[in-house]
Amino acid sequence: MNAAERAALRRLLQERRPATARAWQRAIAPTGLAEISPAEVGQELTRLTDEAIALLLDGAFAPERARDIGAALVRLRYFAPESLGRTQHLLGRQLVAGLAPAHLAAVQPRLTLLLSEVGAGFVAAARETILAEQTTLRAAQLTEEDQLAALVQVSMATAARAACDVLIGNTRRVPATPAAPPTPAKGDAESALTPREEEILNRIAAGERNAEIAAGLSISVSTVESHVSHLLSKLGARSRTEAVHHAREQGHLPQEPPRS
Repeated sequence: MNAAERAALRRLLQERRPATARAWQRAIAPTGLAEISPAEVGQELTRLTDEAIALLLDGAFAPERARDIGAALVRLRYFAPESLGRTQHLLGRQLVAGLAPAHLAAVQPRLTLLLSEVGAGFVAAARETILAEQTTLRAAQLTEEDQLAALVQVSMATAARAACDVLIGNTRRVPATPAAPPTPAKGDAESALTPREEEILNRIAAGERNAEIAAGLSISVSTVESHVSHLLSKLGARSRTEAVHHAREQGHLPQEPPRS
C-alpha cells in the first residue's frame, strides 16, 4: 500500500470512527459495572478507536499501545470475559468492513496482531484488578474480625468485674462507663456495621453513586465497591435500594417520614 492509498484508508476509517465507537459502546454496555457515565465511556471509546486506527496504519507496530487498549477497558470497569470477546469481534469486523480486497489484505495481518495484543493487555489488567480487590476484601474482613474480638474481650472483662464485685460482697452497681458496646439490632455480631460502612450506607441512602462516594471519602472506587458488597451481605440485600430498605427496618437508618 503506497502513501496515497494509506492516507485514503485513514480518512475512510476516521469517518467511521463515531459509528464504530457507538457500536462498541452498545456491544459492551451489558457487560460492565456502569460506575462511569455513558458520556465518559463514549469519549474514551472514541479515543481508543482513534488509537486502533493509528496502530493499523502507522509505521512500526507498537504492541504496548495495543495492550493499553485492553487495559483501558478494565479501567472503564468492563473486565468480564464477555467485554473482551465483544470488543475483539466488533473491532475485527467494523474496522475492515467494506474495504477493497487490496486494502484488506494489507491491514489484515496487523489487525490480527492488534486484537491479540488488546486481549493480552485486557487479561493482565483484569487479573491485577481482581487480585487488588480480593486483597481489599480480605483486609476489610480482618478489620471486622478484630473489632468483633475486641467486643468479646470488653464483654468478658465487664462480666469478670461484676462477678468479682459479687464475690467480695461489693453490692455497688457496676459503673456504666466500662460497659460493653451494645450488640447489633439483629442480635447477630456478624451483622454489625463498621463506622465506614455506616458512612457509606448513609451516602447510598442519599442517592450517591460509588464514584461520588469515593470522591467524598477520598478512597478508591474499588474500596467503595468492597464496602458495598459487605453491606449487601450483612443486610441480606440484593441491590442498593433493597439495602436501604432493610437498613431502615433494622434500625441502621432512620425511618422515612410519612408522605403527605
